[in-house]
Amino acid sequence: MHHPPKVLIVKIGAIGDVIFALPAVAALKRAVPGVRVEWLVGRACAPLLERNTALDRVIVVNDKALFGAGLVQRIAAAAQMRARMGRYDAVLIAHRNAAYALAFAGSGSLFQLARSEADKAVPRVNSTVVPPGTLHESLAIQRLVNDALRSAFGKEPQTEWTWDIDYLKAPAPEQTVLRAQYVCLHIGGGQNAGVEFTLKQWPHWQQLVEKLLLVTDGGVVLVGSGADQEAGDRLVDAAPSAVRRRVVNLAGKTDLGQLATVVSGAEFLVGCDSGPLHLADAFGVPCVGLYGATSTVTWGLLGRRSLALSQGVPCSPCYRDNGIFPACPYSVRCMSELTVNTVRDAVHSMLDGGMPAVQPTSG
Repeated sequence: MHHPPKVLIVKIGAIGDVIFALPAVAALKRAVPGVRVEWLVGRACAPLLERNTALDRVIVVNDKALFGAGLVQRIAAAAQMRARMGRYDAVLIAHRNAAYALAFAGSGSLFQLARSEADKAVPRVNSTVVPPGTLHESLAIQRLVNDALRSAFGKEPQTEWTWDIDYLKAPAPEQTVLRAQYVCLHIGGGQNAGVEFTLKQWPHWQQLVEKLLLVTDGGVVLVGSGADQEAGDRLVDAAPSAVRRRVVNLAGKTDLGQLATVVSGAEFLVGCDSGPLHLADAFGVPCVGLYGATSTVTWGLLGRRSLALSQGVPCSPCYRDNGIFPACPYSVRCMSELTVNTVRDAVHSMLDGGMPAVQPTSG
């Protein structure tokens, strides 16, 4: 009996990383008629996939346990993950850690992103080498997909790589009344499986809110995780009384679908390299991204009216695309020295038709 070809995409998190990989589903469907596409994802990012009708199956794993500190927890989560999988014509691992190749050994032809040629020494793995800081992550994943299409299916590479993500939207919280025009600010540093990225946090949101309210008649909507809710409340309370009613704090009060609705309706969004920023960028919303620890080349913005800002201090970026954020001995100067006036001027430039500070080159 003939079975349709099957592909498994392995991209567990974080939100921005999963967003970068979303076009892979449509690319595989276009290239391989009748292909069944499944996706292995963490609980935190599962809502980004569960309403995507192009996916045939979403396999949700306990990402907190998988990346937790306890060895027993990690082993148990990995075993549970493996038990829920089948056999595939191709397994596309969009993570660079060699442990993933060991976890999926025997499940099909393995295709994995790698940091260097040395990683290609892992046996029985087809490696797509993309060194850190050389190519945008979305284009690295596109290369991975194209390598699998050539080797596993004899298909031509896919040049179309687009985001069609309206399915993500869900009604905003009922108690929230948004103005007809508003801007979004992501006031946190981002989160991955419960880990806060404090190195990404920008300390000047209060001053930026006050400057934005002086030049717009619309509102300001604050978004972020539950960990950012208290900071958002403080920011609202500190706003000038005459304009306080124009600031809405939704940090920690939206799920991913509601967040998608809120950011997609904004005039523009300002935030650090994080899920809300990349979600808005994928919807085509003009964005100003604030970068310090992470690379504007690897994790920059793709929208034609978006800008990726970096202060350019000598130690930046310190994150090497390896899942580890080192301790900062310089009081996170890459973010603190990125001034309010610089961000405000970038917003004006963007709205006047400015082009991105970083234009990813095609892979």
